[in-house]
Amino acid sequence: MSGIFGRSKGLRSPDVLHKSMRRRTAKGPMLVDRAGAKRNDLVSGDKLVLRPLIGLMNGLNPDKIERFVVEEIEKHRRLRDEAVRLETLLDSDADQTGLTGNRRAYISAMIAVHAQQTVVSTLLDILGYIPEIPKTTPR
Repeated sequence: MSGIFGRSKGLRSPDVLHKSMRRRTAKGPMLVDRAGAKRNDLVSGDKLVLRPLIGLMNGLNPDKIERFVVEEIEKHRRLRDEAVRLETLLDSDADQTGLTGNRRAYISAMIAVHAQQTVVSTLLDILGYIPEIPKTTPR
């Protein structure tokens, strides 16, 4: 499967990448993004990667990428908290087998949590480190 949510099989040929994304090494081209991470490390094997994010972050200063990462981690935490809340409601449902409103809401929330986790994971790979996340008050 390919596309935005497809499993990556490797990088495109270096000659189809923008010239700012290519560097030469003794072993041939090494693909590097602006934040300094090797592109071969960003897109590998069976890891689920959102390739468009790699392109969107290209050319951005690492401080700006870090701000995006922090915002997306905070968003992931909000989505996770909502999924936990819905799971609690689901546990109290009498009908544990049918597709009740609570079950449907929980499934939708979990889809959002997992999709956001892929965003966070890809952005962390691009950034190359886990930034300090400001403490937030529980909601």
